Amino acid sequence: LFGNVLGVSEADVLQVLVLAAIAFAVLVLLRRDITLYAFDRVHGHVIGLPVRRIGALLLGLLAVTVVVALQAVGV
Repeated sequence: LFGNVLGVSEADVLQVLVLAAIAFAVLVLLRRDITLYAFDRVHGHVIGLPVRRIGALLLGLLAVTVVVALQAVGV
């Protein structure tokens, strides 16, 4: 919207790719735990999942994704 695609440097593209790969790896590795967290936190807590950590991890991944996207767009 506000950025210029020609103003994106190779370092920005590399940063986006690395952080996207890390986020994707975390999501793939924890997909079952995250799915259970999304549908039934209480059941996850009962069976011993660290639901607070999973929630914090998801919020952290969201924050990193938003910050990197804003940097790439140029806002």
